[in-house]
Amino acid sequence: KISSDNTTKHPTGGRASTWRAKMLCHASSALLTLYAIASVRLSLCNIAPLAPFKINKEQKQGVCLALQNGTMWNNAPFYVRATDSKKKGLILCLHSKSGSTTWKELVFATIDPDNLESYENPHPASHVFRPNLMPMHGDDCNRKIPRITIVRNPYSRLLSCFKDKFLSRNQTQMKGLRIAPKTYSIGGSFAEFVHATVNSTRLNPHLSLQTSHCNLQGSVYDYALHIEEIDVWFKPVLQMLGQDIHNPRFVEDGHIKALNFHGADETITEYYTQDLAETVSFWAASDLTTFKYPAWNHTMPLVSIYPGFRRLA
Repeated sequence: KISSDNTTKHPTGGRASTWRAKMLCHASSALLTLYAIASVRLSLCNIAPLAPFKINKEQKQGVCLALQNGTMWNNAPFYVRATDSKKKGLILCLHSKSGSTTWKELVFATIDPDNLESYENPHPASHVFRPNLMPMHGDDCNRKIPRITIVRNPYSRLLSCFKDKFLSRNQTQMKGLRIAPKTYSIGGSFAEFVHATVNSTRLNPHLSLQTSHCNLQGSVYDYALHIEEIDVWFKPVLQMLGQDIHNPRFVEDGHIKALNFHGADETITEYYTQDLAETVSFWAASDLTTFKYPAWNHTMPLVSIYPGFRRLA
C-alpha cells in the first residue's frame, strides 16, 4: 500500500521508516544491556582476587574519611587519581613497615612517570604537595571510590622494624631515629625489644598496631590487602590506578619486583620463641582479627598459614 505522503507502510499498517527506527532502538537497547552486564561481570572478575581481603563492615562506622590534601604520608589515607579518566582511582592507606616504599614508587609511576629517578627514596618526596593526590570535593565521602589499606602480619612487621632500624644501624643512628620503645636499651636482644614494645603505652608508628592508623576504627574501608600475598592481588590494584600490569619497571615474570624488605620473613623462626609468638599474638589481637590473619605458631613456616604466600627477601 502507498500512503498519502508516499511513505511505504509495513504490512501491519505502520510506516516502514518508523518501524525500522523502533527495531533499531530495541536492538541497540538490548546490546547496551548485554554490554552493561558483560562490563559488570568483567569488573567482578577483575576484582575477584581481592575478595578474600574484604573487610567486614560495621554499621557504627562512618562513611567519610579525612583524606590528605596532596600528600601521601604513611598511616593516613590519601586519594590517587588514575591515569585513565574512565577509572575512579582509589583511596589508599599505607602503614610504616608494611611495604609502603614499594607502593609509593608505584603511585609515583602513576602520577609522574617521567620523573621516576627523582623518587628513588619516595618517603621525602611523598611529603611534598602533588595536584594528582589532591582529593576533589566529595571524594572523602564517595563510596564508589575503592578504599584499600595494605597491611602486614604483626610478627614479621615487628621483626622487620627491629632488623631495619636497629640491627643495621650504629647506636648514634638508632638514637637519632627515636623509634625505640622508651624502656628498650639500644643493643638489646629481640626478646627485650618485643617486651618493651608490647608494654609501652606510646609507640612510634613503625611499631604501633596497624589498626591504630588510617582511622580504621572509625571509617569504612573495602579491603585490607596482605602484603605477604601481593602476587594474588596486585593486578587489580594496578588496574585501579590505570597502570599497565605488565610494566617491566615493576613486574617481572608475573611478580611485583620492587619489594623493599629486610629479611624478616626468611629469618623469622630464628628470632621468635613460642613465648614471644604468644606475646605478640595477645598484643596484636586487633590486627589479627580485623585483617583476618591467623595466630602464628612460631615453629610453622609462614607459607603454611598464608595462602598464596610469597617469600619476601
